[in-house]
Amino acid sequence: IGRHLFMHEEATFKEIDLTGARIGGQLGMDGSTFDGLLTMDGTEIGENLFARFTRFSTDQELILYFSRIGSSLDLCGATIGAIDLTGATITGELRLGSAQTQQPTNWGEASRMVLRNTTVGAIQDADVMTDSWPEYLELEGFTYHRLGGFGAMGAADIAKRNREWFIQWLERDRTFSPQPYEQLAIMLSRSGYPAKANAIRYAARKRSRRTALERNDGKPREWLRWIGLTLLQLTIGYGLGARYFRV
Repeated sequence: IGRHLFMHEEATFKEIDLTGARIGGQLGMDGSTFDGLLTMDGTEIGENLFARFTRFSTDQELILYFSRIGSSLDLCGATIGAIDLTGATITGELRLGSAQTQQPTNWGEASRMVLRNTTVGAIQDADVMTDSWPEYLELEGFTYHRLGGFGAMGAADIAKRNREWFIQWLERDRTFSPQPYEQLAIMLSRSGYPAKANAIRYAARKRSRRTALERNDGKPREWLRWIGLTLLQLTIGYGLGARYFRV
């Protein structure tokens, strides 16, 4: 499709398969209803994917594996059960709300967003007072270049949020990996918040220490890792300074 593809204006669709589709312009889904499976595996969209106030089936996963979006993925006010963006590239924003509309993405029960090896220009949600994010996240390999998108200010400026908000956000990924913590710490440092960046790095060491004694998938407890991290905490504050000498 050389230009735009519009599937909006409160239209209703059943099962849609756009696997491998090439759309030169934007894909518009605003306000429509998708009752069945929507697959966009490997889809390339030259401009924005607008799905504002779109109602996706909460019983089906929205699939965008390895898709490429030339501008932003806008899910402001959309209703979603689960979305898988594994390996996707979004040049602009991943938008789950905005400073202008204050409309968060609405998630069903046991909602999930997979951002494994996903790359986006910026992440933006509604504000700190509303929850734009699903219950479960998968963040391993997720990279982004900015905290906050176009027009972000006040409560919608993600970089200004407190460390507790960021730590709780990271813990929505039930499987620990240091990479999401380091990615966030780098972005906070670049945004001028080195103290918050160090707090995130400390939280990563603390969680690594805690998970060393957890038994997941039949794996044995890692006592040597726990002892090593405990010694690092008590002696050099995980290498983050005297203020982190605490249990």
